[in-house]
Amino acid sequence: MLRFLSYISIFILFVACNKPVPHHIEIASSSYSCPSEFVEKGYYPYTSIKKAQEASKIFDKPIFIMFTGYGSYGDRRIAWNMIGQNDIREYINKHYIFLAQYVDEKESIPPYINDEGRLIETIGQRAYDLEMNLFQTNSQPVFGILDKEMNILSGPIGYVSNDEKQEFWDFLEAAQ
Repeated sequence: MLRFLSYISIFILFVACNKPVPHHIEIASSSYSCPSEFVEKGYYPYTSIKKAQEASKIFDKPIFIMFTGYGSYGDRRIAWNMIGQNDIREYINKHYIFLAQYVDEKESIPPYINDEGRLIETIGQRAYDLEMNLFQTNSQPVFGILDKEMNILSGPIGYVSNDEKQEFWDFLEAAQ
């Protein structure tokens, strides 16, 4: 019942404001929350894969996934160089559910063994495993666009300079 009321509240906000509803409105709570650097730049990404998938289904939008790390200021600075631009931010917020995955997040999860036999015990290890399974890379920043079942629609794409901005636009628009 609570979940149903959450969906109704989101719908009412959407209709009343006639604006895109921020995707940070969580369907359930989590202690692993959106870092402030995203909010400061106008993004409200999910950090939970499951919640991003639920939102993708509710809003019928693909998932824009960003792999990054707390310990790598350089890769986040590089990423913000592109996704921090107003036109790109507006496009991502309008067309995608944003999912941020930190490969060095230390919060514990119930342990499991991945397909390669590696023990996964933290959110960061799960993010790293997801990045490797999806894109066969472990560098950051890496961006991709996924459907609601986590199949690749576009990407991966890593660092793109301002001179190559059209390449990033092509990546974004390829999934639409």
